[in-house]
Amino acid sequence: MFRISDNSLKVVETDRNLTNMRRNALAYVQNGDEQALKRVRDMSKTVHDDLASIESATKNDERLAMVKKIIVLSDQFTSNFELIVKSRGERDHAVNE
Repeated sequence: MFRISDNSLKVVETDRNLTNMRRNALAYVQNGDEQALKRVRDMSKTVHDDLASIESATKNDERLAMVKKIIVLSDQFTSNFELIVKSRGERDHAVNE
Protein backbone atom coordinates (compact mmCIF):
# COMPACT_ATOMS: atom_id res chain seq x y z
CA MET A 1 0.00 0.00 0.00
CA PHE A 2 2.75 2.48 0.91
CA ARG A 3 4.66 1.69 -2.28
CA ILE A 4 1.56 2.56 -4.33
CA SER A 5 1.09 5.82 -2.43
CA ASP A 6 4.77 6.73 -2.78
CA ASN A 7 4.68 5.94 -6.48
CA SER A 8 1.49 7.97 -6.97
CA LEU A 9 3.03 10.94 -5.20
CA LYS A 10 6.18 10.66 -7.30
CA VAL A 11 4.06 10.58 -10.49
CA VAL A 12 2.26 13.79 -9.47
CA GLU A 13 5.58 15.48 -8.65
CA THR A 14 7.06 14.37 -11.96
CA ASP A 15 4.04 15.68 -13.84
CA ARG A 16 4.49 19.05 -12.14
CA ASN A 17 8.22 19.03 -12.94
CA LEU A 18 7.54 18.26 -16.61
CA THR A 19 5.09 21.18 -16.72
CA ASN A 20 7.73 23.45 -15.20
CA MET A 21 10.26 22.24 -17.78
CA ARG A 22 7.90 23.12 -20.60
CA ARG A 23 7.18 26.56 -19.16
CA ASN A 24 10.88 27.32 -18.71
CA ALA A 25 11.69 25.97 -22.18
CA LEU A 26 9.15 28.39 -23.62
CA ALA A 27 10.70 31.27 -21.65
CA TYR A 28 14.11 30.36 -23.02
CA VAL A 29 12.88 30.06 -26.61
CA GLN A 30 11.01 33.37 -26.45
CA ASN A 31 13.72 35.54 -24.91
CA GLY A 32 16.91 33.54 -24.32
CA ASP A 33 16.50 33.61 -20.53
CA GLU A 34 19.66 31.87 -19.27
CA GLN A 35 18.08 31.16 -15.87
CA ALA A 36 15.21 29.39 -17.64
CA LEU A 37 17.78 27.35 -19.58
CA LYS A 38 19.45 26.32 -16.32
CA ARG A 39 16.09 25.42 -14.76
CA VAL A 40 15.16 23.23 -17.76
CA ARG A 41 18.47 21.38 -17.58
CA ASP A 42 18.30 20.93 -13.81
CA MET A 43 14.69 19.79 -13.92
CA SER A 44 15.50 17.39 -16.76
CA LYS A 45 17.94 15.55 -14.50
CA THR A 46 15.37 15.44 -11.70
CA VAL A 47 12.65 14.14 -14.01
CA HIS A 48 15.00 11.52 -15.46
CA ASP A 49 15.91 10.26 -11.98
CA ASP A 50 12.30 10.30 -10.79
CA LEU A 51 11.09 8.39 -13.84
CA ALA A 52 13.80 5.77 -13.31
CA SER A 53 12.64 5.42 -9.71
CA ILE A 54 9.00 5.11 -10.77
CA GLU A 55 9.96 2.54 -13.40
CA SER A 56 11.80 0.36 -10.91
CA ALA A 57 8.91 0.52 -8.41
CA THR A 58 6.18 -0.25 -10.97
CA LYS A 59 5.13 -3.89 -11.06
CA ASN A 60 1.94 -3.69 -13.14
CA ASP A 61 2.80 -4.43 -16.79
CA GLU A 62 0.32 -1.94 -18.24
CA ARG A 63 1.53 0.87 -15.99
CA LEU A 64 5.15 -0.08 -16.65
CA ALA A 65 4.55 0.25 -20.39
CA MET A 66 3.10 3.75 -19.82
CA VAL A 67 6.08 4.76 -17.69
CA LYS A 68 8.49 3.53 -20.36
CA LYS A 69 6.61 5.56 -22.98
CA ILE A 70 6.81 8.67 -20.76
CA ILE A 71 10.55 8.10 -20.34
CA VAL A 72 11.01 7.99 -24.12
CA LEU A 73 8.92 11.15 -24.59
CA SER A 74 10.77 12.97 -21.82
CA ASP A 75 14.12 12.03 -23.35
CA GLN A 76 12.90 13.24 -26.76
CA PHE A 77 11.80 16.55 -25.23
CA THR A 78 15.22 17.02 -23.64
CA SER A 79 17.04 16.13 -26.87
CA ASN A 80 14.88 18.45 -28.93
CA PHE A 81 15.32 21.25 -26.41
CA GLU A 82 19.10 20.89 -26.63
CA LEU A 83 18.80 21.18 -30.44
CA ILE A 84 16.89 24.44 -29.92
CA VAL A 85 19.63 25.70 -27.59
CA LYS A 86 22.27 24.83 -30.18
CA SER A 87 20.32 26.46 -32.98
CA ARG A 88 19.73 29.60 -30.92
CA GLY A 89 23.46 29.83 -30.23
CA GLU A 90 24.28 29.44 -33.91
CA ARG A 91 21.72 32.07 -34.83
CA ASP A 92 23.01 34.50 -32.21
CA HIS A 93 26.56 33.93 -33.43
CA ALA A 94 25.56 34.56 -37.07
CA VAL A 95 23.61 37.71 -36.19
CA ASN A 96 26.46 39.13 -34.11
CA GLU A 97 29.13 38.65 -36.80
